[in-house]
Amino acid sequence: NKPYDSIGKLKVYFHDAGFDDVQVHSYGLMPFFMARFRNPRIVEKLKDIIKPGDIVGGHSNGGALAYLLAKQGVRFGGVVLINPALDKDRRFPEEVPWVHVYFNEGDDVVTLARIPLFYSWGDMGKVGYRGARNGQVRNINCGRHFPKVDGHSDIFSRGKIELWGPRITSNARRAWEKHAKIAALPPPP
Repeated sequence: NKPYDSIGKLKVYFHDAGFDDVQVHSYGLMPFFMARFRNPRIVEKLKDIIKPGDIVGGHSNGGALAYLLAKQGVRFGGVVLINPALDKDRRFPEEVPWVHVYFNEGDDVVTLARIPLFYSWGDMGKVGYRGARNGQVRNINCGRHFPKVDGHSDIFSRGKIELWGPRITSNARRAWEKHAKIAALPPPP
């Protein structure tokens, strides 16, 4: 897997949105049948890299990794998931202030991920988050907005990433600012 063919394309847009220290991490190609066995080792490596308050972005298996990291107590400032291969009802811990899920009905790749054998993988990338609502998750159906996205990695294609990249990162910036202000409020008397 080449991150600059997918999630790495967002790096420049995060810089443009005012985020200074943007890093892209690659763990190589991940065949779907290997995730259950390789993800725990990848999570252990990433735990040492991610700092409290970081915004984490993940595409496909990156969504499952973000979820596993959060479940292990890594304190994110927010999460951006693009066509995540994650169960549609997987709820991030309450300590994660916000989660943006970018999905589209044309993402047939994650349909295979619904097979129970594959652990926390699922079809969130196709249907969005469908779990309990508490205001933490915002679903963005990219198949219903211009330019229409149709497929697992289509959002990263030429002509689409140039329009979706600034939207994704400005949405993240607004959510980050909103939650930073909420966290700065004094506790009630």
